Amino acid sequence: MSMLEKYLRKVVNTLKKYEFILEGLDCANCANKLQYKFTENINYYNVVVNFNTLKLSFETEDDFEVDLDEVSRVVKSLEPDVIVHYIDEHYKEVVTHDDEHEHVHDEHCEHEHEMH
Repeated sequence: MSMLEKYLRKVVNTLKKYEFILEGLDCANCANKLQYKFTENINYYNVVVNFNTLKLSFETEDDFEVDLDEVSRVVKSLEPDVIVHYIDEHYKEVVTHDDEHEHVHDEHCEHEHEMH
């Protein structure tokens, strides 16, 4: 196996995908600004803000822990009226986050989430 194949295998097997719905995003130019802002984070790969679907998606190394509330703060720093919903792939549900609550979504939490 070549070095390139080893590298690609490592990259393909170690990236975790995150998706968010950006409720209230109503401007394509604003979507571009958000995409640029998230691209500045060296821990995020393949950042896309799709204005048509109102989704933000990016990938990280599998061992990098994304702070979901920080994602919301970054969005709100540019678009204060946008509500960020994390699409939890493990449970296949949409979870609304505010800036004051944190927990790991790979484990069941003991409080209710606003479901959409």
